[in-house]
Amino acid sequence: MSQGRLDFLIVGTARSGTTLVQRLCCELPDVWVPPETHFWPLAAEAAERFDFPLRGRNRVEMVSWLLDSVGSHILPVRPAVVIDEIGKRDARAALWVVFESLVAAMSPPARILGEKTPGHVAHWEQLTSAVPELKLIGVIRDPHAVLRSHRKVPWGDHDPWTLAERWLAHQRSLEDASRLLGPSRVMIIRYEDLVSAPDAHQASIARFLGVANEPKPLDPDVLRQHPLFPEREVWKSNALDSVTTAHT
Repeated sequence: MSQGRLDFLIVGTARSGTTLVQRLCCELPDVWVPPETHFWPLAAEAAERFDFPLRGRNRVEMVSWLLDSVGSHILPVRPAVVIDEIGKRDARAALWVVFESLVAAMSPPARILGEKTPGHVAHWEQLTSAVPELKLIGVIRDPHAVLRSHRKVPWGDHDPWTLAERWLAHQRSLEDASRLLGPSRVMIIRYEDLVSAPDAHQASIARFLGVANEPKPLDPDVLRQHPLFPEREVWKSNALDSVTTAHT
């Protein structure tokens, strides 16, 4: 099977349950969501550094710069694989093509690809306008629980005021996206509801993505080659366990 197109993004405030949603998506047939790319915060700098559409050596330099900027410990993929995917998709490589190719390069063969970087919620309007078929799965969690979860990870935001402002901005973004794009393109999942009824929510995700609701446990051999998150992100390891209301 050749790689499909990038059809959807999983977004929301970090530590809201986006990794659990990523895992549930990957259990569905012909769907895959690789590790977070952190791509779009770098897009403005990339547009200044490189001439678009990318050609020849410029393409090689841009991909190498991108992987170096994010870090090989976060994006475990060789530049040549990403460049090969770009060539398959569009000879006149724009930023979206690079983004989609990066996602494809980190995924096993799948008809439907998704991407999960929670902070990409800040870019929803530009991305959904540029790619009219792009869908969003937004994850919302009680802000008190988000703060408690942030305080358990080394990179978390421990200041409640700063985190509250970010949480509110993300809620407004998801509300706007849902209102403007409608239910065919935006699905909102409340984390507390998800962990109470994971099977029902996985069925809803399948309908939203247009695939059969025939989930299968993740293949350990596939996960060894295509992990859902870097090994160093140990705080995500419980996302692969049985889903319970105690999920953090």
